[in-house]
Amino acid sequence: MTSPDELETAAPLRMGRPLDTGYLIDEVVGEGSAGRVWRGRRAADGVVVAIKVLHPQYSADEEILSRFVREHATLKLLSHPHLVRVLDLVSTGDTRAIVMEMVDGQNLRQAAQTGAISREWAAAVLSQVADALAHIHTAGIVHRDVKPENMLITWRGGQPWAQLTDFGIAHITGGHTLTRVGEIVGTPSYIAPEIALDRPSGPPADVYALGITAYELLAGHRPFSADHPLAMLRQHVEAQPVRPAAISDAAWETISGCLAKDPSVRPTAAQLAGRFALLTGSVGALPLSAPPPLPAMPAVIPEFVVLDTAPALTKPGPTNLAPTNPAATNPGPTNPAATNPAAAEPAIDLPTIGASRPAPLAPPPPPKRRKRWIWWVAAGIAVVIAGWGAGLWAGRSGPPVTTPTPTPTTAVKGQLWFLPVSATSPALGTVRLDFADATKLPGFESYVIYLDSGLYAQVQPGQAPPYFVSGRHPETKNCYQVAALVITDQPKPPDGPAVCLAADGKGKGSP
Repeated sequence: MTSPDELETAAPLRMGRPLDTGYLIDEVVGEGSAGRVWRGRRAADGVVVAIKVLHPQYSADEEILSRFVREHATLKLLSHPHLVRVLDLVSTGDTRAIVMEMVDGQNLRQAAQTGAISREWAAAVLSQVADALAHIHTAGIVHRDVKPENMLITWRGGQPWAQLTDFGIAHITGGHTLTRVGEIVGTPSYIAPEIALDRPSGPPADVYALGITAYELLAGHRPFSADHPLAMLRQHVEAQPVRPAAISDAAWETISGCLAKDPSVRPTAAQLAGRFALLTGSVGALPLSAPPPLPAMPAVIPEFVVLDTAPALTKPGPTNLAPTNPAATNPGPTNPAATNPAAAEPAIDLPTIGASRPAPLAPPPPPKRRKRWIWWVAAGIAVVIAGWGAGLWAGRSGPPVTTPTPTPTTAVKGQLWFLPVSATSPALGTVRLDFADATKLPGFESYVIYLDSGLYAQVQPGQAPPYFVSGRHPETKNCYQVAALVITDQPKPPDGPAVCLAADGKGKGSP
């Protein structure tokens, strides 16, 4: 077995070096604070993957090993059109590695610097990233390093398609650094005030970082600047952002809400996804054009630092940051470490992975994610849901029961109940789907969104209705259906019809 030390020091690395029994290491494509990223292949079928091998100090830590194993299932089951998917986590011998899908494209900073992200598409990209954050927050994961470098942009039908990467990695490696009291690890320009103050943090910290990114994308610069990391942290705690002249009232209301010093008053990521979707094409007071390019990183201060918080920061001047408690700072479920008083888990500064296999409008299948389904599995009940060629599966991995049953019984099963849905296009490139709240249906589990006969997303309660689909071509007519995934033996009602429209910013859908 190849150890992390051998992987880190081998130069040049020969093609086909094995990692575990399932993957072959090919070449280095990037390096970050937590480890080195390799292009690799899955041995079984040759599929190209990205493999992040954690540095030896993480691989040797017992606490990190324990957390790595606990997070394995959650990270693998995260599945969303705007997430770079984690395919596997390797933990064998002294090697800890994270296997991800490859994405060919630029990160958001690079795309913005080339002028590729116009004002017309800026809010659409932000909506996509916010939707991805909402998904991982629901799964109990906090990203902790939201910034343009971790948003990868590819193009589908001439439109930007954003995918958030590096989610969950910071949480896995977090315990190693957080045992050292009084230190903050991360990217200073995007650190939320509660993290700077060493207070409990959770999903609102990701919303704050996305607000910084939104400000930067639309204004061409960050809201705060300083010549030292500690000075930057004080800016986050005490300074108020100045509104850029070219941002509309509605856009500024959304961005300034993200940048609130008090995490309890910031919008959730799910709310933010809808607000940015509504702002698509109308974020500026000026005519639509490419916004100023983002400044290159690093800007003034180092991009990634480990800081002693220092007495000056731990005793700040007046601020409107209210006393924090876990309930106030965590609108959704989080991992236990997300509410740890140490708060500031290390950000992982991973360079953009530079290989790809984007699938046009074919997101991965939704996850087998519900812990409350475990008792169904234990009882040996398999649930199969198929819809227009796309399906969801939840069931046990053991062998089928072969003992004949003397009397047939009616098994409780999973069903897709297609709901009546209406669709409008409130902004260019965006479709809004409205449907009834189905959470009171018997055995309700989640909503399932279909786009043109294919599975688009699985949406958790609280994220819909309504549901916003962003990044659609304004001249292409697409058809949508919304189903409620229910576990019940009740008869299925008649299906609601699909509704079709183009995301032209003015149309209303029709069956």
